Amino acid sequence: MGFFSWLGFGNNNNFNQAYPNNGVGTENSSNELTYWECKEIFRKHALGKRLALALPTFSLSSERKITIKDTPPEVVELYKQAVNKLNIIDNVKRFLSLTRAYGMCALYVACDNKAPNEVLTFDDIWNKTISLNVLDPLNIAGVFVNQDPTSVKFQKVETIMINGKITNPKRALVLQNDYPLYLMFSGSNFSFGGASIYQNMQNLLEGWETCIRALSRICIKAGSIILKSGSSAHASGVNLSAMQRNLQIINSLQTDGIANIDTESSTEFFSLTGVVELDKILQNFNNSIALALADTPMPILLNAKLSNGLNDGTEDMKTIIMAVESYRTTYLQKVFNFLDPLIMAYAWNENELIKLKRNYYEKFKRMGLKEMFSFFRNGFSYEWGSLYPINEKEKLETDNMKMNLLMGARELGANISDLNQELQKMNIFSTNMDLMGTKEYDDLLRDEQNTEMLKQSNSI
Repeated sequence: MGFFSWLGFGNNNNFNQAYPNNGVGTENSSNELTYWECKEIFRKHALGKRLALALPTFSLSSERKITIKDTPPEVVELYKQAVNKLNIIDNVKRFLSLTRAYGMCALYVACDNKAPNEVLTFDDIWNKTISLNVLDPLNIAGVFVNQDPTSVKFQKVETIMINGKITNPKRALVLQNDYPLYLMFSGSNFSFGGASIYQNMQNLLEGWETCIRALSRICIKAGSIILKSGSSAHASGVNLSAMQRNLQIINSLQTDGIANIDTESSTEFFSLTGVVELDKILQNFNNSIALALADTPMPILLNAKLSNGLNDGTEDMKTIIMAVESYRTTYLQKVFNFLDPLIMAYAWNENELIKLKRNYYEKFKRMGLKEMFSFFRNGFSYEWGSLYPINEKEKLETDNMKMNLLMGARELGANISDLNQELQKMNIFSTNMDLMGTKEYDDLLRDEQNTEMLKQSNSI
């Protein structure tokens, strides 16, 4: 029985019976996975959800470091609170995982008593109930992707449809997994999206499932007891009764039970021969699935340990970091470019802006609330936290090396102002250390000025 038969589809017969003539997910000559098959793999296959969720989850495992230039710390804190209240991280994980599973997905900003084609105002965000809805391809059927090869929007989403209603692009973000292939475009889910991550590993998923079932059967047999009776050529009624009695005794055993069988009988367990071989086959399937997935290193996909022995894991770490950085650039950056304005508006509402102006009157007295919001937004930036933060010992060693380089540069005649700027960029010290205003700085500056005057004089 094949994997898709195990899911209940077989050769799409069950699917076609359950969903006749609906024009969605039907079998085609290119053997594309249907919407329903993708859903069942995601829900029922032991690796289905992991394949879709592992990379997005790992990419979000280090928190974004938010910086808002020249603002009180409360401004950043309000932003972080909004992220939690809107359940941003969980929604983003779900959005990205379903994009990978189906090939396409949408993230929609829902608002009470607001039509999908209307733009949200500050008043809507501040005074109405809003939520983020993750929509799969069934919800967004009708999305139009430009298929004109001469267009600047070629294979990009132009029109967003939700339940047959045109939606304002500022209210919804549609992502496609991977890169849509022009000639295969008509065979994708609903004929308008990218390819599912499961598309090129159907046979591998089936083989993996078969291997797991074989291991399960061996484990069941391993718990069974073989009863060997006496070597009588012809079993009499008495012998049969004795065998049945022995079987009853063995079947009733608990973990600490004792079997009292006749001296002519013996028991033994099934051999576990074949487990090692099956485990090797399973590992080969794991490696092949990771290769087919292409963008998720094995340590991320299956929580595998970094290489050890002759390899200290450094190369594995580099591979992981490259994969995550690529995914963040390609997908996460688009998601947060869409979400950040919403989070800001939700965080810095009218009441909070008034409080900030009152608490920091001298700083914001010349600004209206609109100007304050624009000031916060224009000063907003972020960077991703390190996936593998260095420990204090490693940081100290690195900082010492950086300081030695700065001192060496100073001895070679580097400008003290430039060195001070580099010191700030390096973020070596937990406190905001600055050379300016210190006696050492004044002395160095005086030396530089004297040196410059000497260069400009005509005398030696």
